[in-house]
Amino acid sequence: MSLDHVTVRSTAAAAVACSLLALAGCGSADSPEPPVAAAQNNDPLSDGVGYSGWYVEEFASQVGSYDGDDVTVSGKVGRVLSDHSFTLTNPAGARVAPLLVVSGDDVTELAAGELISVSGKVNADFTVADADEELDVELDPSRHAAWRDRPYVLASNTSTP
Repeated sequence: MSLDHVTVRSTAAAAVACSLLALAGCGSADSPEPPVAAAQNNDPLSDGVGYSGWYVEEFASQVGSYDGDDVTVSGKVGRVLSDHSFTLTNPAGARVAPLLVVSGDDVTELAAGELISVSGKVNADFTVADADEELDVELDPSRHAAWRDRPYVLASNTSTP
């Protein structure tokens, strides 16, 4: 693991931890979920990221427009589809279509409902062959058929609090 990778992973983990600490003081005893209301879209010229924020409806509806851009998006693990893929869902339980995340790392230790932050590049049209080539992995086409031609994130980093 290179020093740059460690730095990116440490920075992302610290950002998620700080976000969760800030959210811990919000809400009430009746609202156990984080109060995620709107997207936080930072200026890509100032932070080098096309989008940085929670996985919310606003981002989900525009995710294809970020094709080729680096993003950092946080949410909950929906389902682990394979050793190298899972879905990301809205952390507040809003009805937002899940987002496919494909990683070169083994993601089988993730659990449904777990908060996670994902950094990577958005690709507008998922194909198993493209993801396999990009990450040097072998995804099962039958487990990923529903995601064909839909936007996905090619993760370079995933971190949990």
